[in-house]
Amino acid sequence: ILRSDGGLASAASAEEYPVNLLMSGPAGGVTGALWVALQAGFPNLLTVDVGGTSTDVALIMNGVPRLRRETTVGDVTVRASSVDIRSVGAGGGSIAHVPELTKALRVGPQSAGADPGPAAYGRGGVEPTVTDANVVLGYLPAMQRLGGDLELKREHAAKAVGRIAAALGKSLENAAQGIYDIVNENMVGALRLVSVEQGHDPRDYALIAFGGAGPLHANALSRLLGSWPSIIPPGPGVLCALG
Repeated sequence: ILRSDGGLASAASAEEYPVNLLMSGPAGGVTGALWVALQAGFPNLLTVDVGGTSTDVALIMNGVPRLRRETTVGDVTVRASSVDIRSVGAGGGSIAHVPELTKALRVGPQSAGADPGPAAYGRGGVEPTVTDANVVLGYLPAMQRLGGDLELKREHAAKAVGRIAAALGKSLENAAQGIYDIVNENMVGALRLVSVEQGHDPRDYALIAFGGAGPLHANALSRLLGSWPSIIPPGPGVLCALG
């Protein structure tokens, strides 16, 4: 069983010390990303795992993920070694809104989750999300099925994002671009925590993006950070399981 530090534990050991598994899911993504990038010859990496509710980032130097001695989940910190993963509330389901007080566009940390999910899923969701913005911008083509059987509905996405456009007095496309740009900046903030604030220049690292929504933001993040190349692994949505 995978541990939070990227190593393995027997079932018996995992049962006795479950605290060592707290960050095993994101750690699996870092392990999988490292394997993919090493095949391409890039041992120095910034990993970006973008899911529905959050983005998890980490730094790998010379083929070794950075570790920390403590693991923090919410407000709880425990003495258990883990991959140094930082999270931010920015994902495909993150909800965009315009507060009455400031009239400034915000994205997240609230999320539409998987049920009902983004408006484009056609499952009853009405809140404008990052996924809906990607559909409006054409980064997620509505004529293709998502995951094999989910047909994206651009008209639902446009209606949801249209509420943001009306609140800002902007066009539909400008509102969608604003949502996309803001969530990218949120992700960059997390990436700076593991790179610049730790004394590492992101321009010295390749960027590998995975998770269901990671590839939609990879090139934008590479441009903002100066990280190159931007790597998309095969099957990015299941890379954590591969790791």
